[in-house]
Amino acid sequence: MDINMPIMDGWQFLEEFLKLPIKKRIRINIVTSSIDPYDKKKWEFYKDKTHHLITFNNKPIKRQEIAEITQVA
Repeated sequence: MDINMPIMDGWQFLEEFLKLPIKKRIRINIVTSSIDPYDKKKWEFYKDKTHHLITFNNKPIKRQEIAEITQVA
């Protein structure tokens, strides 16, 4: 997921996703070019608010990182 998406941005998506009654742990990877500390704080807020695994990854993503962030939560 990118933070800056059309129609619904990444933060709006997370707000709606976290309302869903999903018991299984889901991995959500935020992949962004943002270096804004505010975005990191928002990520920390959401990751602490849920049992799902939400990661914050800066672009570009290296091949080794892809293998790591695509593992099952």
